[in-house]
Amino acid sequence: MLDEQDAHPRRPRSKYAGEMIQMDASSFHWIEGEVWHLHVAIDDADGKVVGAYFDHQETLKGYYEVLYQIL
Repeated sequence: MLDEQDAHPRRPRSKYAGEMIQMDASSFHWIEGEVWHLHVAIDDADGKVVGAYFDHQETLKGYYEVLYQIL
């Protein structure tokens, strides 16, 4: 069995802002009775949120909207 620390090894953050942007979407009941997906982009160097977008599904359009905010 893997040790918890070995299962997901840490790596150093990027050295410069904008060098690596990580994007993902997460579904949640943000509004009672409705499931929304939050698409988000985070700068790896400093952990700042550089873009975010809500949609009813995880979609390519959602990622495009986040990318548009970054550019």
